[in-house]
Amino acid sequence: MSVDSSAATDHSRTADHTPTADRTYLPGARFASPEAAREWEGFSADEAHSWAGALFRVNPHPVGSAALDRAYGQWCAGEVPQVLAWAHTAREARAAGFTPLTLKILRSSLADLSPSEHPAHPRNLALVFPHLPESLPFDVSLWRAWPGFVADGLTPREATLRVLHDAEELEEI
Repeated sequence: MSVDSSAATDHSRTADHTPTADRTYLPGARFASPEAAREWEGFSADEAHSWAGALFRVNPHPVGSAALDRAYGQWCAGEVPQVLAWAHTAREARAAGFTPLTLKILRSSLADLSPSEHPAHPRNLALVFPHLPESLPFDVSLWRAWPGFVADGLTPREATLRVLHDAEELEEI
């Protein structure tokens, strides 16, 4: 599924304030297990599947390679995997105004910014464990203003720079 990244600035919203272009989920997704369904309570299977896809790109918590491979296989098969704390992260991100699409856009906007030039860049806090994929921290409290900046007309890159700059100013105090 391809979604135009310009949808992040689309002011057309549903009743729950989610950009309408971000409401297209994989139809017919299903939970991988009853435990996964309980963990993702409050999300439809289709929405949880979309969030899981976004969280693979951020990978906010250390997850072993074998578990990540199994989860990715489940996700590719249209299932919602049960991965450590992903549903919790998705709940926090959704409450802050993120959607799966805007989380992917944030991740993309961070990719071309130098961590050495931005001390608050998540790469500077990345967790690296032997034999595990790198985990890029996603601290919702740090990024809480980002969706609003984009909704107010900043480009995703400008919003990212603004959040990083604001965080760096706080660290200097």
